[in-house]
Amino acid sequence: MTDLRLRLERNGAEGIMTMNEEIQTTLREEIKSACEYRPFEKCDYNARIANEICVKKLEYVIGKLDAMQQNIEQSTDDV
Repeated sequence: MTDLRLRLERNGAEGIMTMNEEIQTTLREEIKSACEYRPFEKCDYNARIANEICVKKLEYVIGKLDAMQQNIEQSTDDV
């Protein structure tokens, strides 16, 4: 009976150790990903948005200039 009890305890302890190792691995991965996370202040979001806004403004101005050029060309053709 003591041999059976020792085997059961050993198997139980091995199962606990396996679960403990899995938990430690998961925790390591979570900590690593948390350390790699860049907070909002340090990311390039503001710069990207500013660039996109500048591009939109330039597209708008170019569109207006094209329209003005077409109007000028039409008015010179009419004269």
